[in-house]
Amino acid sequence: MPAQIDLDQKHAFYLKLEPERCKSRDLFEGPTVVKARAQEYLFKTANETATQYELRLRRAVYDNWVEVVVASRMALQWRKAPIRELPPKLAELVADVDGLLTDADTFFMTQCENSSVDGLSCVMVDQPPPPPVEGRPASKLEEEAAGVRPYFFALMAEDVLDWAWGKDHELDYAVVVRQVVDKPGPGLGSVCHDQRLVWKRDVWELYELENQGEGESTVKVWTMIDAGANPIGKVPLVPFYGRKVQTGYGRPVTVDILDHAISIYNKFSDRDFSEFMTNNPIPYVIAPDNPGNLSVAGGAGLWLSSRGQAQVACGYLEPSGKGVDSSRTSERDLIRRIFEISLRQMKKDTAQVESAESQRQGQAVFVGSLSSTATTMEESEIQVWELAALWMKDSEAEIEIEYNRDYQDATITAEMVTAFSYMVEKHQLSVETFLEILKAGEVLPTDTVVSEELSRIEADRDKAASSMPLFGNLPSLNPGAPPEPDPNAPVPPTPPG
Repeated sequence: MPAQIDLDQKHAFYLKLEPERCKSRDLFEGPTVVKARAQEYLFKTANETATQYELRLRRAVYDNWVEVVVASRMALQWRKAPIRELPPKLAELVADVDGLLTDADTFFMTQCENSSVDGLSCVMVDQPPPPPVEGRPASKLEEEAAGVRPYFFALMAEDVLDWAWGKDHELDYAVVVRQVVDKPGPGLGSVCHDQRLVWKRDVWELYELENQGEGESTVKVWTMIDAGANPIGKVPLVPFYGRKVQTGYGRPVTVDILDHAISIYNKFSDRDFSEFMTNNPIPYVIAPDNPGNLSVAGGAGLWLSSRGQAQVACGYLEPSGKGVDSSRTSERDLIRRIFEISLRQMKKDTAQVESAESQRQGQAVFVGSLSSTATTMEESEIQVWELAALWMKDSEAEIEIEYNRDYQDATITAEMVTAFSYMVEKHQLSVETFLEILKAGEVLPTDTVVSEELSRIEADRDKAASSMPLFGNLPSLNPGAPPEPDPNAPVPPTPPG
């Protein structure tokens, strides 16, 4: 590890990820950001005037396919909440992991979204220092009595500038960007201070950018303003990945469709402008003398000199050909490719239908991608809780996290429920199995306990039997048992002999 850290240095992976991270984030944020970037995403042609481009930019419509892809993946990944098995002390943090009343599911769902868009995000686990007790460090019990506890801090990829991993696959150090805003009072304005928080295995250090020197010789230098011991012996940062490439480096899950989204944006603009020019054709005049102003909505008109002849003609220059239809077809093809690439699901139309085997293969690739994300999310979240346990002086905490891997929609239908009900009535299917089927098909809540439900049914049956004797022969919860005799039924005569 270097003896002195350059606080303006950016890690090689940071620099490598930055272009596609910024592009993915811009396109995910939507039309306001995309249109503000102007020529970065809506390209200006060489012969296009500034006025024409401004008009085209104002008319442009950006369809946010990047958000569609991320939202679709998130809906499947988080259709069921993760299952967490945590020690009691850690379980107390689940309802509020960041001190802002954010529960664990919401917090980690946001991390999943940010890493999907940016390729990488981080969680820092920190604990405010406990007040000293009679000049000595507080004990664990004294910390608990004072309400001292660890908190989770969400960091974007751009917030962690530099880092280094040791041979034991643990972080040696990390440099975190911080901005602190001082607002002394109403109407007094505010001052923003750039800071760097440096975590090492044994200490943490806080630096602020300050002016040194006077006049023209003034320079800004990083000055340490605070420092302290790191009692847990680990750098308390955990990376979360979109598409993990290697430790400390991930790529956006949308990286393969970013250029497709930009292309659709430009093709729509081209087609829209062609339609605009069709509806607002440019006038032309063939005459010996300049007729004067020919400006119209589509631009300036055209005068062609008849070279001294008396001939005069006028008309409109209207676009012709199949350019508009070609653009529309191309846009549809790009949209289909987005679904093929990112969701691995073909958008069916009459021109192309996949075989069942091809659909299964595509679905397997898509599910594999989601399962990979679930695995990395589990690993990262476990590390976060382990850091929290270290802050709470519990180095042997047993933590288990299981993320959803059921990405299929429920397939049970109303007709199937009716059929199963008939089988129960005919004693061909037990009530217990019937309830298990309803639970698996998500007709019943996923947290339904079948044994408890059977007990409630039995209790309702006994209650109904005691209050309404005529309905005493309700269906038994044990369909294999013979029906109970009716005490009011006539006694058959004894056969002779």
